[in-house]
Amino acid sequence: MFNQGATTMDNWIYYLIPLAFIAVVVYVYRPGAKKGYQKDAKIPFADDDDKSDKSAK
Repeated sequence: MFNQGATTMDNWIYYLIPLAFIAVVVYVYRPGAKKGYQKDAKIPFADDDDKSDKSAK
């Protein structure tokens, strides 16, 4: 009636998505990543410091 092999091959996505999620979580919370995240968090405010220094002069 239907191809059992195709059904089995379609089930790989049920393993891939949780594994990808776990990989992303491990990557984000890896040791040593905090410094980079703190540095990146300050990027939007970098221009504000330059403008306030110029207007104060």
